[in-house]
Amino acid sequence: MPSLAVHLACKGKKLALAVVCSVLCAGAWQAPVAAADKVALETNAKLAQLANQEDNKFKLQELLETMPQVSANFKQELSDKDDNLISESRGKLYFKRPNLFMMHTLIPDETALFTRGNDIYFYDSAVNQVTILKMKSVESNPIMLIIMDDPSRWDKYYVARDRDRFTLIPKQKEDFKSITISFIDHRMEDSSSYIKAIDSISMRMDDGNTNFYLFANQKDSVCNKDFVYDLPSDVEIDDQR
Repeated sequence: MPSLAVHLACKGKKLALAVVCSVLCAGAWQAPVAAADKVALETNAKLAQLANQEDNKFKLQELLETMPQVSANFKQELSDKDDNLISESRGKLYFKRPNLFMMHTLIPDETALFTRGNDIYFYDSAVNQVTILKMKSVESNPIMLIIMDDPSRWDKYYVARDRDRFTLIPKQKEDFKSITISFIDHRMEDSSSYIKAIDSISMRMDDGNTNFYLFANQKDSVCNKDFVYDLPSDVEIDDQR
């Protein structure tokens, strides 16, 4: 099943460097920072970092809420750890918050990943098989994160921000290391106003591979029929619910 997708920056030693610099600038005779003061500085730094995390998380949610429904063309590229292209696919994506989703791949082979009620279906035309799963079992997929209206799910990630690029790092072990969601200025149809639309999603996997989705022709309108996929009457069913 296709999955979607780079690394939250780390915890440097700025505090230790700041203490060393202050001692050098004041002169070698100055007493080192008291242990209690050092703990206070470290605590303040951690609180500031947590505050930034919450601000980043809130801003990302705010941007996603500006486009509650989307249709777009997509190109998917799977690359190895050395950036060598492994595979490429193209198709159409639709989602409507909460919980409506369709990813219809047309090239090189037809597949369909879509929601029905509380379940998610993956149809592979090459083997004429559909796999059915509970939506909760694939909630770590970044597309599920985008479409599901459950604020508590965001608590599972650290969120870093670089302008219009947000990187999510799971707090507990997953089969991916990071998800990066990038936004661009997008003009609404029949309007001169612009909003922030999703430009790309990149998922860096544990094995070093990267799954990258680039979106184009984004529109802020979908139809109910966009989420309907008629399975063949002779399809093989793999029900894993």
